[in-house]
This record gives sequence, C-alpha cells and structure tokens, in this order.
Amino acid sequence: MHCVKAFVVVMLLLWSSSAMAVTLTWNANTEIDLVGYKVYQCGALPCAPGSGREALLVSLGKVTSYDIATPSATKYYYVTAYDTG
Repeated sequence: MHCVKAFVVVMLLLWSSSAMAVTLTWNANTEIDLVGYKVYQCGALPCAPGSGREALLVSLGKVTSYDIATPSATKYYYVTAYDTG
C-alpha cells in the first residue's frame, strides 16, 4: 500500500532586497519506514497538496532543513514525508 504521510508546513516568507538566505526547517517524522521529504513551493495561497499551485522544489533524504537561498519574491512552502510503501 502506498502511503504518503503529509504534515503541512506552510510558511509566509517576507524579505527585502537586503535579506539573507532563508532555511526551511521542520520536525522529523519518526516512523521507521521514512524515506525522506519533498519540499513544494507556491507563488500564491492556498499552498497545499492538491491546490494546483504547488511545484516540487526538491526531494530530500532524512534531513529536516533545506536552504532556499534568497528568493526574489514572496513564496509559500509545504513539506511532505514519504515512506517505503
């Protein structure tokens, strides 16, 4: 059975031209069959699975942070965990 365990981390990130790089962080999923996380990015709200606004930014292993550098506009993000199923 394929199972995607989603926990939404929606972040509104605002910055000016003098902003530094931004790092997204989230709490670890503690299930034993965890493979990793997928970080999605949206340019507008709502930003959630199935919203039609999301784009996969990156697939990661078992890390709980990702550096997104300094975006040139306001972006929204959410993270999903995926497992071996």
